[in-house]
This record gives sequence, structure tokens and C-alpha cells, in this order.
Amino acid sequence: MEAYALRLRRVIASFFYRRRAKKRTLYLYNEFMRKRVGFLTHMRKKIRRLVREKKLSIETALPTILRYKFPLLFGWLKWFGLGKKQCLICDDKENKLTHHCPGCRYVYCRQCWRDLKKACYYCNPADTSEDTQTSDKSSSSEED
Repeated sequence: MEAYALRLRRVIASFFYRRRAKKRTLYLYNEFMRKRVGFLTHMRKKIRRLVREKKLSIETALPTILRYKFPLLFGWLKWFGLGKKQCLICDDKENKLTHHCPGCRYVYCRQCWRDLKKACYYCNPADTSEDTQTSDKSSSSEED
């Protein structure tokens, strides 16, 4: 109930203070985008580090293993929401828009695939120049 009261309060306040509501909306949008970019950067570095250390693995459940090992017998599992892989970055469930990397067994959701510039981090571990540049900048700034 409290959540609905807070929403109603925001609607009433935005009716009387439109400029303030617009500033609030822009602030929340920019904050959301800043956190999203930070999260993607963090996950990108984490995945590349795991690939370099050869420790990258995804926990798969029994229905997922059965569905992909024996697709003729267990292909029906996808219709019940079982046996679906998850995005390597954000853990979204597999759907029609999911990108399956042809070179490995990992999948990416549409948004993450677009954010990663259509490059699988497992198949292309050599693309670490971006990470080394940022780590060099952060280490040099820490020394100052």
C-alpha cells in the first residue's frame, strides 16, 4: 500500500510542480543509465578475467543438459520454461531474441549482445586492450 501512496504523491506533486518533475525524471533516467554502463563495464572485465584464467563456466541444470544433448527427446522442455540457458552477462532467460554464439555454448540476450558490439568474450579473449588501458589509467591515478 505504501508504494501506491508514494506513487500517488509523486503524481500530485508533478501536477503542481512540472519543472521539478521534469528535472526529477531526467535525474532518475541519467542515474539509471550511469548504473547500467557501470554494470556492463564491471561484467565485461569480470568475464574477460575469467576467460583469461580459464575459469568461465555456467551452472546448468539437468533439464538444460537434457534439452541440448538430446533435442529430439527433450525439446519440449522449452515450452514449459525448463531447459533454457541464461545470458552470460545479465542472467536473462533464453527467448526468441537470444543470440547463440556459433563458436561456443554461451548465449547473450539481445540488449547485452548489442552492448558488447556483437563480440563474444569467450570466443575472442584477445580483445583485452580496452581492459588493460582502463586498468593502467586507474593504477596510474592511484599512484598520484
